[in-house]
Amino acid sequence: MMFDFGEKIKSLRTRRNMTQTMLADRIGVSKSMISSYESNGRQPSYESLYKLAKFFNISMDYLFGFEKRPGGRYVDTTGLNEKQNKVILELVAMLKMANGNPDDYDEML
Repeated sequence: MMFDFGEKIKSLRTRRNMTQTMLADRIGVSKSMISSYESNGRQPSYESLYKLAKFFNISMDYLFGFEKRPGGRYVDTTGLNEKQNKVILELVAMLKMANGNPDDYDEML
């Protein structure tokens, strides 16, 4: 079972002032399924994991416990070439450096 998965989902949901029913409706599952996720009674399908990550704009790594903060966010770069993707990564790395996160720079590139 994923480490603290249920707590993460509940925290993300309550920070948005959402009920279990509201979240269930947004990702296309039942309220009882959200309740089961939050109590660690059931593990979500890959499709539900993807929908949760996309809805909350967080990384799958956060849901799986590889990141301690939900800060890893995804940007859809579909249609961009490799050079354009590299420019985006470099810009993000430079902004992180400017915000005092120099350790993140090497991980980005």
